[in-house]
Amino acid sequence: PVFGLNSGDRVAQDAGVLGFVAMDENRAGAEAGKGILDAANARGQTISRAIYTNHAVGNSALEERARGFNDTLSGVPLEELIIDNLADDVAIANQVSSALEGCPYDTMLILGATEALLDPILEASCSDMLLGVIDANGAVYAAIVTGQVAVGISQQEYLQGALPIVMAATYVATGQLLVPPADSETGIYRSGPKVITNDNVPSDTQTICELESYPTCPNELSSDGVNPSECACYDRSSIRIGGVVHGVTTDGSWDTVFVAAEQAARDMGVELDFDRFEPEASQAILYERMSNRIRTLCVSGIDGLFVSIPSDALLESIQYCQSLNIPVVSINAGGVFAQSLLIRSTLAHHIGQIEYNAGVLAGQELVKGFIGRAFCVTYEPGNVAFSDRCIGLEQATNRNVLASYGGEIVVPADNAAQFKQIVEGTVESFLQEFGQATGTWEAVALLLTGQAVVEPAMMIKEDHPQVTIGTFDVSGSVYEGLDSGDLAFGTSQQTYLQGYYPIILLTHMIQADAVLQTNFIETGPEVVRESPTDEERVCASLDFAVCQPPPPAPTSSTNNTAVIIAVSVVGGVLVLALLFLVYRLNKLSKHIEELEKRGQAVPKMSMRRRLSSVKMPLDRVVEEARRESVIAQDIKTSADQVAKEDEGD
Repeated sequence: PVFGLNSGDRVAQDAGVLGFVAMDENRAGAEAGKGILDAANARGQTISRAIYTNHAVGNSALEERARGFNDTLSGVPLEELIIDNLADDVAIANQVSSALEGCPYDTMLILGATEALLDPILEASCSDMLLGVIDANGAVYAAIVTGQVAVGISQQEYLQGALPIVMAATYVATGQLLVPPADSETGIYRSGPKVITNDNVPSDTQTICELESYPTCPNELSSDGVNPSECACYDRSSIRIGGVVHGVTTDGSWDTVFVAAEQAARDMGVELDFDRFEPEASQAILYERMSNRIRTLCVSGIDGLFVSIPSDALLESIQYCQSLNIPVVSINAGGVFAQSLLIRSTLAHHIGQIEYNAGVLAGQELVKGFIGRAFCVTYEPGNVAFSDRCIGLEQATNRNVLASYGGEIVVPADNAAQFKQIVEGTVESFLQEFGQATGTWEAVALLLTGQAVVEPAMMIKEDHPQVTIGTFDVSGSVYEGLDSGDLAFGTSQQTYLQGYYPIILLTHMIQADAVLQTNFIETGPEVVRESPTDEERVCASLDFAVCQPPPPAPTSSTNNTAVIIAVSVVGGVLVLALLFLVYRLNKLSKHIEELEKRGQAVPKMSMRRRLSSVKMPLDRVVEEARRESVIAQDIKTSADQVAKEDEGD
């Protein structure tokens, strides 16, 4: 399996690379252009002539940056300044000086090679020329503060280095992959463009740490791996991340999410505060408890939060946390609500599947070659994710002239008898309405909105074997249904990734202020028509358990200290044990003398018996010695008797 980063996303897409993290080059040029236009509007300035630098003619990334810049300026005459030789500072200075003589341009965009080009351009002293820079660095940040640069574009190389490792590791461990983002032509996860203006310019400390690649304790080295870092290492154990989701204890489909979040917290070395709710009498009560828990976590001082958003009842609490500058990521349910928050740039990411699209996909699978009516069986009324799935099913049936949509059948999540009664009652009413024989279910298809009701659905299948049943999500019971043929299919939204990635992304946000620019991170759906292999099923049933590494070896100084302490403790114990032994032996000798003075015979004792005085009362030692003496005498007498009998024979 191959994953990629930074450059070559189109080649990677053609080659079948499994995941790619890079800056969207066209967007980088477009965002730079937008930033320049905003600055011009703020100044009351008109952009009538523009230029950009190109230090590598034929480079596809630079061409995309220029194209995005040109499209955003929309008809403004745009010229190109080709830099002939980046290694020749004098030649660069002459080229720039010649191009900018008289300051003929309203704006200029540096497409890259910032280190070589920024100073000569600033030295041209075209103060009215709005300057944009792609591949911003510390010098660009300083120029933004002084007003010499209007906008900088960062591609966040830190994320380009970190995230492909996560993608590859989770794929090797679980076989699960993120779905290529729908908003990217080449399927890249966008580390950039991140727009830098005077409103969000990094501090001096952040600038130094960015240059040093944000070292994580115990690593205290610079990014060169040799010299000490000027950026203090970050202790990730100080990071506390909270989680609140609607997956209650009786819903097994959430088990994997919790396990994955715990594994990610161990992998990143952060603290996780993630509890699971018991089932409630109504969803409204559950949502109220979730809302209260969200506020409690944020007031307690967590550094980051991930939530599911099954209802708009949670939005106020989420926005309260955001008002405290706590980064929030949503997972699983609530794509519609998440989208509204993403548009307002108050939510970092939503990690899950687009539920409507999943409903359409599952619906198409359900009614493929089917004639009859399809019903959506849901057990969480008000859950927006389930509602979107049902709407998707309705859309799929509407596209099939031979199928029709029968609506939602609302069932309890944890009462098999009621489930069966409600589903059979609804379907039988439909069959009677259309004059079909009751009990004949060939024209009936059921789509379960989650695997929590698969087992009662199998009771329906047993009594009505002609019915077609499909489900969202996968589990052991779903695989059993696929093996037996009772289930037509399941769908996987790869919930392990939904539990794992929020911890990874929030940690990078908290430590490095590094935010992936792809907002909607898709984990599914995938139609599952057959069970995995036995080996794969065992791994899935164990939630892809990862062996825990041994504790890190102590440093040499820690080793020396530990040895000194250990030797001191052991030596002290040995001295005390020896003193106690001498004390008990002396006590035993004195006790024997006292007994003999009283005329009581005490047999000669072996050293083993004397040493037993350490753990026995002294009288008991003497009694045991006497007993052993009697036994020894009996054995000797018996042996002598046998010897005499042998001599007589």
